[in-house]
Amino acid sequence: MFYIGISSEYNKNFLDIPLWNRNVYHVPYFPSDMNGWMFAYVFSEIDTTINPDFSSMHFSVNVNHCVVKEIMSFHSFLMTLDSTTLIDILKSNPRWIQWLEKRSDYVQLCWSMIMHNSINLRYISNPTKDMCLLAVSKNGETIRFVRYTTEGMRLLAVERTPMALQYIDNPSNEVILTALRRNWKAITCIKHGAQTLEHAQIAYAQNPKACFYIKKKFIPLLDDYSATIFV
Repeated sequence: MFYIGISSEYNKNFLDIPLWNRNVYHVPYFPSDMNGWMFAYVFSEIDTTINPDFSSMHFSVNVNHCVVKEIMSFHSFLMTLDSTTLIDILKSNPRWIQWLEKRSDYVQLCWSMIMHNSINLRYISNPTKDMCLLAVSKNGETIRFVRYTTEGMRLLAVERTPMALQYIDNPSNEVILTALRRNWKAITCIKHGAQTLEHAQIAYAQNPKACFYIKKKFIPLLDDYSATIFV
């Protein structure tokens, strides 16, 4: 059994010892990881007098309590891990995938991260169109992380998640109608000046409370408006 201790460049003597399945690799979030270098300390022995709590996700020790075998940058440490272990780590720390573009299995890692959580698309540099489509098909709101969208992708986004309309710039009328037919609340996502009577009618037909978000000039034109009861 061995351990990986992690420190920031600001305090190299204080190590956080992550545990993975009560053995090696559960890596928690470190506030310094995006601002400064982190270092991985590989060691085989820990002073047992510190009595670490192995039931927790991680514990902390002073570097002087360890028998250090090797020290490397945390980026380099991630590059040494096998794909299975790395994917497990990335599930808890998806931002770290941006450091791994030089790995031969980088594309595989990207697919795995999107499958795990489509929001992870935001951390992938230059994702392929197919990666973007997969992410949007799982959660329409991920379209906000897609740099270049197509009409088909925009339609897919609002079909999956109608409120994703708020993240689409200059949506076509078809995209707006698709969102509204699935959720009247999407009327709140229509940019100023783009709302039409048709949009108002579709939203109002689903829920009269849509009147609160409909242009005043359209309200008298809605069917049965006089019978509306606001609650």
